Amino acid sequence: MLGDGEWLAHKHKTSNKRRSWRKLHLGIDGDGYIIASALIDRIADDACVAISMLEQIEDSIAQFTADGAYDSRPMYEALAAAGITDIQIVIPPMKTASVDARATGVWCRRNEAIESIDSVGKR
Repeated sequence: MLGDGEWLAHKHKTSNKRRSWRKLHLGIDGDGYIIASALIDRIADDACVAISMLEQIEDSIAQFTADGAYDSRPMYEALAAAGITDIQIVIPPMKTASVDARATGVWCRRNEAIESIDSVGKR
């Protein structure tokens, strides 16, 4: 909240001072309104925070879009537990991801994404 100085000091390890930065997670609806938020410490796991943010959302979720930091089995299971069967999950798998032959339920969508990336490329 104090500018990029704290982030650069952390990234380049240029200062011995104890600096702390926070990360703001936002859940946005289709119209651009904030429907969920969480301010976390820098060491918290992104996927765990998103799972807890799902409890703040009162309406049904049609699509969940996030970056690769949210690529985890608990995240997919939490989205499935939200009760929407036709939810569109857009989370790019990690670069080293491989198809899980034992996948069941919503985790199969990750396999489909991996296979699609293998055939047409990530972009």
